[in-house]
Amino acid sequence: MPIYIFALLFISIVIIIVAAAILLTRKDIVTERLGELRGDRRAPPKGSKAVPVLGGLTSALARLIPPPAGLLSRYKTLLTHAGFRGEGSLIFLYGLKLLLTVSLPVAFFLFGFRYFPFNLGVAITILLAVVGFLGVDFYISYKARKRQEEIFHNLPDVLDLLAVVVEAGMGLDAAIERVSAEQKFMKTPLASELQQVTREVMVGVPRGDALKGLYERTGLEDIKAFVGMMLQTEKFGTSISQSLKVFSDSMRTKRRQIAEEAAAKTTIKLVFPLVFLIFPAMFIVIAGPAMINIYKAFFD
Repeated sequence: MPIYIFALLFISIVIIIVAAAILLTRKDIVTERLGELRGDRRAPPKGSKAVPVLGGLTSALARLIPPPAGLLSRYKTLLTHAGFRGEGSLIFLYGLKLLLTVSLPVAFFLFGFRYFPFNLGVAITILLAVVGFLGVDFYISYKARKRQEEIFHNLPDVLDLLAVVVEAGMGLDAAIERVSAEQKFMKTPLASELQQVTREVMVGVPRGDALKGLYERTGLEDIKAFVGMMLQTEKFGTSISQSLKVFSDSMRTKRRQIAEEAAAKTTIKLVFPLVFLIFPAMFIVIAGPAMINIYKAFFD
């Protein structure tokens, strides 16, 4: 078998494995919709209930090689920020990490090592082990970052609506519940977190502790500032609606400044595709015929 055919085949297998891992960590849509009809919007458990075989394998690996306490705490925080909750998600993540770390280099060693020089084969084997070890972390970090960005962009609008509802005469707890049930925000991560705050308050958790839990679950500094503002407002008895309006305006200004900064960076980012992709193509199209004519005039 030619080496380039094997390389394409092996890359395809790696992509299939990674894509399967990503799909297996997605929410069960049917279960989520049924939960919405029951009024329960909590995410369904991941891992073993979604895919019994893979879940059992990852659980067995996690029991065979238990994670360090510090690593477990870090993964728990990362999964919480990404929107995955429950001990099953944590075990599934760690087990999948071990599975990919072992399976990718073993698969290459069994089916492709002999097609490469020894030194290159060893380097590829080590590289695949590193990719399997860090790939799941990168994916969960990406999910957490995207979720935090979505919460950040939705926060000013949610605060505006919350201020309007409070001004209309609702209490803060009822206003949070009302805003989280708004159709525009119902399927956003921020609405889900606000609903969690409402549930905790309803079962007797102090509002301050419930709001602090909101920051711990999101890991967003703007949420931390919002929680601090709410606690300070409650402590000193100032107007909640006015505080919400001021904080919303500051958040909207910050969001606009971030957008302006991203727009200003666009010209610099366009330099590389212009120099390495567009200019060479234009040079070939414009100067190509002239160079051919010059070559024919001097060398034919």
